Amino acid sequence: MNQKSNKPAKQLSNKPRNQLDNKLASQSTNRLTSQLANKITSQQTKKPTS
Repeated sequence: MNQKSNKPAKQLSNKPRNQLDNKLASQSTNRLTSQLANKITSQQTKKPTS
C-alpha cells in the first residue's frame, strides 16, 4: 500500500480530472440515490402498515 507516498503527486497531476470525475460521480450517485429512495417510498406506500 503506497497510497501515502503517491497521494501528493497524484493530487497535483490529476486535480482537474479528479474534480470532473467527482462531479460526474456525485451526479450519478445522486440519481441512483433518488431512484432508490423513490423505489423504497413506493414499496412502503403499497404495503399496508401494520
